[in-house]
Amino acid sequence: MKKLWPDAVRAWVGSPWRIIIPLFFWVSSVPAAEGAIDKTSLFQELVFLLYAVGVPLSLWLHPKLKEYAIGFIAITLTVCIFTPLAAMGNAHFFPVAYCVFLIGAHSPKRLQRIWIGWIALGTLAATAASLYGRRVFGGIDFGLEDSSIGPLPAFGSLIAMAWPVMGFFYLLGTNDRKKREDQQLLIERAEMAGAVERNRIAREMHDIVAHNLAGVIALADGARFAAAKNPAAATEALETIASTSRDSLKQMRGLLSVLRDGDSRADTKAPGASDIAGLISEARRTGFDITVHGLEDLPTESDELYQFTVYRVVQELLTNMIKHSRDKRGVLRFRSTGNGLVLNADNPASRTPNNHNPGYGLIGMSERVKAYGGSVETRTEDGHFLITVEVPND
Repeated sequence: MKKLWPDAVRAWVGSPWRIIIPLFFWVSSVPAAEGAIDKTSLFQELVFLLYAVGVPLSLWLHPKLKEYAIGFIAITLTVCIFTPLAAMGNAHFFPVAYCVFLIGAHSPKRLQRIWIGWIALGTLAATAASLYGRRVFGGIDFGLEDSSIGPLPAFGSLIAMAWPVMGFFYLLGTNDRKKREDQQLLIERAEMAGAVERNRIAREMHDIVAHNLAGVIALADGARFAAAKNPAAATEALETIASTSRDSLKQMRGLLSVLRDGDSRADTKAPGASDIAGLISEARRTGFDITVHGLEDLPTESDELYQFTVYRVVQELLTNMIKHSRDKRGVLRFRSTGNGLVLNADNPASRTPNNHNPGYGLIGMSERVKAYGGSVETRTEDGHFLITVEVPND
């Protein structure tokens, strides 16, 4: 179908099904219209040309021309009221009904009232012209001179049939518009969910890689200085580097396996408060002097997601201290507040000029904490870099 109906054609005409109604209109109405006009009248010949060629083309090209197509059809059919074509009320039904559908489905809200009002008034005028046989523009007779049920009842009955039918097609158009808007909303939600998921994956990857690499770099620096004077210490540092790297690789593979296979997510237990002691031990193995207070306040009884958030926060605090602490030492404090946990990280500030600029880790940590309605505060005080994190658990 794509080869038969390429994108270039679709941009101008739309779906292949959209050619059917204009084609049906042309086959059913144009021959009769040609027989109704006065071929000696240049005006009627010109109106017939617009009616026979311009109206179907405008319907076909509506996807590209949009409101210009609707406007052209509205003007053409309005002019037809002043020709014998006005007596062919049934022949005008198809283009008018289709236009009403297109207005409901595609026209901007600000123009819909104009078009619908125009069609309503045009229906009144065309019905009056065909019923009462008014003579205008050079004695043109519009049709029915007499009515067996009286002019006013005949007029009212025709309008009572025409307007509800037009309303039905307008509702079809608005329903089509709503379906497309709902589909677009679903697409946007899916794209947003994909962006959120990508950010989550990036955050998890950063937390895993940055934490372990910070430890590996610290150990590698220590091993380099210790190699000449204390080979045993250098060997131990290298063994720890290998162990840390393997652990990082294992965590990465675990994360990727969960992403590849959603069923394995239930079998993969996220790290929690009980694993924080392991993080502290890993930091100490890198040679970092970390003092911890309030470890007993960790929320070991909270839900798994909350514990995982606290775990990642502690991981980022340790990573930040290992990377930026001037003297390779720091203090980590936990304090339970009854409705959450407050964490304080304190380490000698680095002398690097970008000390105050938050990295991706701090940004990711802030995003995690804000999801719980918490906060992250960073400041430098008396040569120390301080981070205070509050994680509510309401």
